[in-house]
Amino acid sequence: MKTEMKKKLNWKLSIVIFAIALPMISLVKYSMYEFSGAAPHLRNSIGRGVIIPQQKCTVNWKTITFDPDEGTLEKVSYRWNTKIGFFDLYVKYSGGGTGLSPLNAMKVRIMETESGPRE
Repeated sequence: MKTEMKKKLNWKLSIVIFAIALPMISLVKYSMYEFSGAAPHLRNSIGRGVIIPQQKCTVNWKTITFDPDEGTLEKVSYRWNTKIGFFDLYVKYSGGGTGLSPLNAMKVRIMETESGPRE
C-alpha cells in the first residue's frame, strides 16, 4: 500500500515540478531573445538583407549542418518548435525560413544598404 502511495506522490510531484520548471525555462529563453537585443534588432530590420548563420540539427541521430543562407528579412515571430514545451524565434526571409536559438539569433548579420550619391 505504501509503495502505491509513493508512486502516486512521485508522479504528482513530477507533474508539479514540470509545471513550474517549464514556464521558468521559457521565461529565461524569452528574456535571452529580447534582452540581448537580438529579437528587437531583427524586427527593426524587416525588409533588409540578412545573413543567417550556419545551423546544425539532428535528424534520426545524424547531425545535419546547413550552410549560412541569405535573403531579405520578411517576418520575425515566435513559434513552438519540435522540442516539448519550448519555442524559438522564427525568421522568414526570401530564401526560406528557420527557427533560431538565442545564440544564433544574435549571430544574424544585417546587411547595410548601399547608399548612392545624393542629388
